[in-house]
Amino acid sequence: MMDLNFTRRRHELAIAKEINLALTDGINGNSISSIPDVRAKLIDQINLACERHQLDEAAAHRVMGYLDREIDRTTRGAVRANDQVTTINRALEQTMIAGRAS
Repeated sequence: MMDLNFTRRRHELAIAKEINLALTDGINGNSISSIPDVRAKLIDQINLACERHQLDEAAAHRVMGYLDREIDRTTRGAVRANDQVTTINRALEQTMIAGRAS
């Protein structure tokens, strides 16, 4: 017998990932420039997903819990990428400074 909770959870997690991706694409595409714009975009994406997937209130609440985790995961990934770029930039600056001193 198939675990129905697992199937439901997988579906709801996919919806949360869909919302997060749409939000991230909007931010990265520079169509959003301020916190109120991000909030409005997030609300729009949640409403669209709830309508498209015909989520009831309980399912929407569960998706919100998954969405919080998805946004945190994306944020951690962006912070790691930013740290890597910063480290590379520092190394390049040190190389350039050392090259001038020679």
